[in-house]
Amino acid sequence: MKKLLLGACLLSMSSVGFAADDVEDMTGPYVNVHYSWYEFAGARNITDDGIPGGSLGWQFNKNWALEGFYNTGDFDLENNLGNFDVDHYGVDLLYHFGGRGGTAPFARIGYGQYDVDQGGDADILKVGIGAEHFFTDRLSIRGAIDLLRDTDESVNDSAISIGLGYFFGKITRASVEPEQPVDGDADGDGVRDSMDRCPGTPAGVAVDSNGCPLDSDGDGVPDYRDQCANTPRGARVDENGCRIVLEEKVTINLLLNFDTNKHAVKPDMVPEIAKVAEFMRQYPDVDVVLNGHTDSVGDADYNQGLSERRAKSVMMYLADNFGINTDRMTAVGHGETQPVASNDTAEGRRQNRRTEAHLETVVKVEQ
Repeated sequence: MKKLLLGACLLSMSSVGFAADDVEDMTGPYVNVHYSWYEFAGARNITDDGIPGGSLGWQFNKNWALEGFYNTGDFDLENNLGNFDVDHYGVDLLYHFGGRGGTAPFARIGYGQYDVDQGGDADILKVGIGAEHFFTDRLSIRGAIDLLRDTDESVNDSAISIGLGYFFGKITRASVEPEQPVDGDADGDGVRDSMDRCPGTPAGVAVDSNGCPLDSDGDGVPDYRDQCANTPRGARVDENGCRIVLEEKVTINLLLNFDTNKHAVKPDMVPEIAKVAEFMRQYPDVDVVLNGHTDSVGDADYNQGLSERRAKSVMMYLADNFGINTDRMTAVGHGETQPVASNDTAEGRRQNRRTEAHLETVVKVEQ
């Protein structure tokens, strides 16, 4: 038993470390139950043995405590000379190195008495060391080795104890401030990381107060990548900030119907001619071929010349009244060879007396 208790005590002391870091203070009552192995001085002729006991203590702070203890049991005299009851009680003052609450060593001094039923009382001074470990906030185990000085007999006994304790008092824990992250500027744009809405901005790029690259024309492409500055707001742009350009075919048709054997431009024809002129001004690379036609009434050779005059009269009207360069226009007569309707009816013949043109080009449209 002695070896078992000594081993348990040494194991407890070998685990000594520090009290829990977050325990700032402990105050209040606690209890312990323990088993102690007594080894008596040889002159006493008492057989070593163990007895149970307990203690009631008060923790003043995390380091200092005062406790009263009481151990009771019977011991045998050597050589089978009988046995006797002993009550060992007293008061201990304890100091916990590093403070209670985790795992910590302690030292204690105390004063007590042996109350022997067959031999009177004896004053006992105690000096001891031990270690205590808290499994939970309140439940602990502790072991201790004590030197017991019998002042009446001037002899020294010793005791090894192991026990369990429970703390009922108040535990004050230190408030642990969460570690604050360092608010740096990882991308070096002058805006702290905590405020930077665009982390990872390339070095040297001008940014706004949110750490985002400047976008002066608001097209969604930052200035440092924008190859087409000052794009109109709302315009569709590509990844380089340039307006998206699509190709689109634009056309306009001209159809003028002439009176019989006439080639002069009539007032009601002017609005249609004006549309062609506007088209040619808008698209200066577009040229036009004006095609003159007749019905089948009359001589074919005459009709050929009449068709040429009809085409040329429209050309000259464009030049004289709208300033279209004649180099961009060609007048071609087809006579009666390309009818669009039957020449057997008056309406058919009216449709065939015509000058017509088709203008077409492909333009680029910015979106």
